[in-house]
Amino acid sequence: DMTDEMLALANENKAKAGLGDNVTFREQNIFETDLSEASTVSMYLLTSINIRMRPKLLKELKPGTRIVTHAFNMGEWKAEHEESVNGYQVYLFIVPANVTGKWELSSGERKIALDLKSEFTELSGTANVNGKSADIKGGKITGTKIEFTVDVDGKPTKFEGTFANGTITGDKWTAKKS
Repeated sequence: DMTDEMLALANENKAKAGLGDNVTFREQNIFETDLSEASTVSMYLLTSINIRMRPKLLKELKPGTRIVTHAFNMGEWKAEHEESVNGYQVYLFIVPANVTGKWELSSGERKIALDLKSEFTELSGTANVNGKSADIKGGKITGTKIEFTVDVDGKPTKFEGTFANGTITGDKWTAKKS
């Protein structure tokens, strides 16, 4: 049958390319397949199917996992990079850490309460600095990397950190869920 022939050809090409066990081809229902161990997912599906796949990809894949789509994008989830390769459009997405919720940022003696909302790679929300509320600006999530700017004592202050094990760690600051 056609599927068996395609799998045989794919495995033959994988062997020629010397990829060993780094690549696996499977004939399975993508909505029922456990993707949690994948470090890269390549998809050639219609945008409508990509959009149906988004919740599963965001839930199962670790932050930082790469997703490459061919010809079709992910709707409102903006690609980190896109380019034309031999006349075909290719999109790169990086699974963002989900940091939605209330956090307490500590920088030396200073404590800042954060109420974050992450939507795909966009980060927004509010910060409470010395009893004053300030909007979070320029928020971005790239895999496990988090960045945002907030007014501290009247001047825009940029925070850049990395999310791991439930903590966001920056150069001279950390944030934990509150």
